[in-house]
Amino acid sequence: MKKEPKMQFSCADLVKQSATQILYNHENDVQKKITDGISFGESYQKKISSMIPDTYSEMVGVYVKDMFEKKLSMFFANDIVGNGFILEVKSTMPDIQIPEWYFHQSILQSALYHALIKTNIKDLGICPLVSASYTNENNSVMLKESPLYFLLFNKEIYSIFFTNEHVIAEFVKFYRTKALYVSEGWESAKHWNINYNRKEWEIFKDYIVVDKVPDDQYSIFGTTKRDLFCE
Repeated sequence: MKKEPKMQFSCADLVKQSATQILYNHENDVQKKITDGISFGESYQKKISSMIPDTYSEMVGVYVKDMFEKKLSMFFANDIVGNGFILEVKSTMPDIQIPEWYFHQSILQSALYHALIKTNIKDLGICPLVSASYTNENNSVMLKESPLYFLLFNKEIYSIFFTNEHVIAEFVKFYRTKALYVSEGWESAKHWNINYNRKEWEIFKDYIVVDKVPDDQYSIFGTTKRDLFCE
């Protein structure tokens, strides 16, 4: 029995996986495998969250768009939501060399979440975030102003923003179009891969600004760099 077209998407998958991989996983009900790296990451994220006061963890937002009589939904889970900021946490396992592509992918993922929040606020006046179902929490945050967005990577925190508002619209459109291509089937998904797979960073790297937060400016997170990383 042929499955219905995929209309709901994880933004993490849209960044990390090719169009054909997303479609294959959908048609074959492939479930996410819990690897040692994922387990380490979840533990590390909880540790970081516990070090930052007055925050919520795993808060999910959704961006919905009608496209050619199709309603696409793109979900994004923000790791740590604080007062005026959001922090995406990417852990790196000890003694493992970190490939540059993983850093670039992490920037793109953080930038997409940030762009969708800003787009929802611009279009709807608000961006609701609610606790992910797997957390067994029942928290909600109603964002009426776009928070600062940060990426924690390899014991450094970076601010993530765009060079201008037009870039945000184009960035969202890019991943929204990728989702549309997946929803249209194999030929469309293959066409996307040929043109764009593993080229995302080269396309957008000049339009995403990544600045390392100075060591003496961690007060925005209600802590110090030394305390956050237990140094």
